Amino acid sequence: MYKIDSRQILPGDIFVAINGENSNGNDYIEDAIKLGGTKIIFDDPTKLAYVMSTGVAYDMTDNSVDRLGELAKIHIQKQKDLNPDLKVIGITGSVGKTTIKDTLAKISREYFGDENVVAAKNSFNNDIGLPLTVLESTESTKVLILEMGSDHMGDIKKLTDIAGLDAAVISEVAGSHLEKFGSIENIAKEKASIINGLYEDGLVVFNGNNKLLLDAIAVHNNSNKHSINTAIKFKNTTAKHQDFNMTLAVKVAELALNIPNDFSVDFLNSIDLNGLTPHRLEFKKYNSNATLIDDSYNANEISTLAALDVLMNQNSENYYFVFGDILEAGSESKKIHESIIDYALKIGATRVFTVGDILNDVYISFADSKDVTHFENNEALQNELKKVLDTTEKTLILFKASNGIKLYEVIDGLK
Repeated sequence: MYKIDSRQILPGDIFVAINGENSNGNDYIEDAIKLGGTKIIFDDPTKLAYVMSTGVAYDMTDNSVDRLGELAKIHIQKQKDLNPDLKVIGITGSVGKTTIKDTLAKISREYFGDENVVAAKNSFNNDIGLPLTVLESTESTKVLILEMGSDHMGDIKKLTDIAGLDAAVISEVAGSHLEKFGSIENIAKEKASIINGLYEDGLVVFNGNNKLLLDAIAVHNNSNKHSINTAIKFKNTTAKHQDFNMTLAVKVAELALNIPNDFSVDFLNSIDLNGLTPHRLEFKKYNSNATLIDDSYNANEISTLAALDVLMNQNSENYYFVFGDILEAGSESKKIHESIIDYALKIGATRVFTVGDILNDVYISFADSKDVTHFENNEALQNELKKVLDTTEKTLILFKASNGIKLYEVIDGLK
């Protein structure tokens, strides 16, 4: 198996040394070999002499990330030749893609068996995570489910160049990474570009309620388009957008994998969906009086407003909203953050706790409000929450922020 974390190496694994933002994998080659790595892919020439001295197989390249993509492309082409029935499904969108991926994986594994389905772990949706997922597929794989994220124009093309698609799902278009795209229209064009990665007569299932997305899809000459406008109401969900994303998963399962609609719906209605995707509207009982709603994985304006609706639709005495910065919200960032706080107060949030540099500046607008409190860091926020949770009243606390704010660490610290 291919690994990029030397600590996870098992005997027989292949270690791909990647020079990333936080660490340089080339510095951990020795550790990987000691743990039993049998091949090293690396891009630091100064490590060549050491690697050669160990006798392990190696591949020194100009760029380990590019090499990983090349290997994945060769691998999936080989798997397709060996198994023409293998279906590769790509999922993209500003929000909801991980929920769709996890739902589709659940359905597919129930129908085809665990051993016949490979799906992206966590949010493996970039030029590192996607190739690693592709390389997990084998001759027995019937369904390969890939998540495709994008921070810049052209990112999705790079991913579909690695793995061509039999079917694609586009969930939604919203202002995530707006700084890097320049406009929401460009985001729509980028998401719709996944259609170019489809094989001939490939299927695309998409959200038919977003005009920007509809306009972006219309320019693509693909006849196998299926829009979804109405969501199935599932028994065990807490939010309308969850229902919609799961409906997209059910539809692509039906049209691309020939899994009957009734099978998927009945199966999803029979299982506990809380925690299907970690840190996404995950209800966590803290004590007999308090429940945490962990939606801390990521955030944009649409998903945050939807999460607030979920909060206020629950039965409770106190409704707290812990709000961290939405990163990369673009030139309208201050306005977006202010409008979210306004909305939370308008619909009845008991208190709003904020954290992050952006919200530090926004807090000036709410400094006179006794219902809004800003914290300098996560530790100060966590200490206050411990006081809040020492209550005899029924209390709900929603956590929502970009992943970089690390609100999940705050939640873990409350345990």
